[in-house]
Amino acid sequence: MEGNGVLTPVKEMNSLGTKFDLLDLLWICKNLDLQSFKKRLKDARDRYDILMEKIILEHKEARNKNGAGADTVKDVLDILIDISEDENAEMKLTRENVKAFVMVMTLRYACVHKLLQYCIYTCTRRHTSLF
Repeated sequence: MEGNGVLTPVKEMNSLGTKFDLLDLLWICKNLDLQSFKKRLKDARDRYDILMEKIILEHKEARNKNGAGADTVKDVLDILIDISEDENAEMKLTRENVKAFVMVMTLRYACVHKLLQYCIYTCTRRHTSLF
């Protein structure tokens, strides 16, 4: 999977979605996009959507190439695609649900990774006299 390609728009959407927009205070001007948050957020969302469609299509093509009953190891995306295509599934998943799940997991990974980097950095800074 194109991890870095997915991570970039997800981080950008998270960053833009959590920024303070001055127009939130002025409800009369809510349709204006003076800070261009809406445009940049839509652009990042569109890039993510195109990338995920490409990745889902690649997974489906790989499954068709290997055969439905092949003994291949499935990743989370393959399992989600299976669930979305299962007509008898108790819970129906759409492509949008699959993309949202991948987005949340990507963002969660990015946050945990950053936290681990911080912990390692602070631990090594505290114990520099030991080395």
